[in-house]
Amino acid sequence: MKLKLSPTEIFEAYEALDEQGKMEFMMKLMGHLHDTMGFPMPDGMGDEDDNDEWGNNPLDPEEDLLPSMGLTTIVCHPERPSRQLTVRVELKGIKPPIWRKLVIPSNLILESFAHIILLSMGWDMEHLHQFVKGTTFYSVPTSDDGFDMFSMMENKDSRNYTIGDLIFNTGDKCTFEYDFGDGWEHLITVQESRDYEEGENRNLVTLIGGKRACPPEDIGGVPGYMDFCEAIKKPRSKRAKELIEWYGDYDPEEFDLEMYQYDIEDIDGNGEEMIYE
Repeated sequence: MKLKLSPTEIFEAYEALDEQGKMEFMMKLMGHLHDTMGFPMPDGMGDEDDNDEWGNNPLDPEEDLLPSMGLTTIVCHPERPSRQLTVRVELKGIKPPIWRKLVIPSNLILESFAHIILLSMGWDMEHLHQFVKGTTFYSVPTSDDGFDMFSMMENKDSRNYTIGDLIFNTGDKCTFEYDFGDGWEHLITVQESRDYEEGENRNLVTLIGGKRACPPEDIGGVPGYMDFCEAIKKPRSKRAKELIEWYGDYDPEEFDLEMYQYDIEDIDGNGEEMIYE
């Protein structure tokens, strides 16, 4: 029987290895790909994707990017089409739904959008994330030497792509994944796509709606969250007291739109014209 693993599961298994194990894993993987698919060894990785030629990445300064947090400023790609997108971000598998509605420019860098999603949802940004469109994954490379295991699995550098590269027209969809252990999947749907009118701010991101509180971190994904919500319905029960002692008070229905709007408005660069040389 052959075991089939997703790229996320492979990454988690890889991260659990020590340094020697990681090296052996990579050598075996490269050897297998070379033998079965003619895949070149690391010193012949092939041509770079054209989208990766924009100065390696649009970070200025580069220190603003942390793999788990995303780009903490608003950065728009000057060479991509700019349309105003109204998008709904909804956590998959939860009823009643937990969702946010945002208005964003289509040339917003994916890593900027990742930070916006995490901030507007209410996540603590303690875990890795990626965008998924079809069979292609968009994330920050996990190595500094230009060789990354994800590059062999249709993985793209999310610092060099925009949300408009994934979804551009009304009805388009993609997925944003956060915390590969808990496996939180956010469905992103374009509800409206239109040209900017003359004089409109093309670098402005706004949060215009949302419902229900973000799940607690490390709760165990959708099943753990549903069990958590069911347990706290009986606050005097032993299980509820244990959960409340662990996490604190939690109201699944609570969502302060004005507070979250302020957080989004306060992101560095929001609404400011970005100039690139």
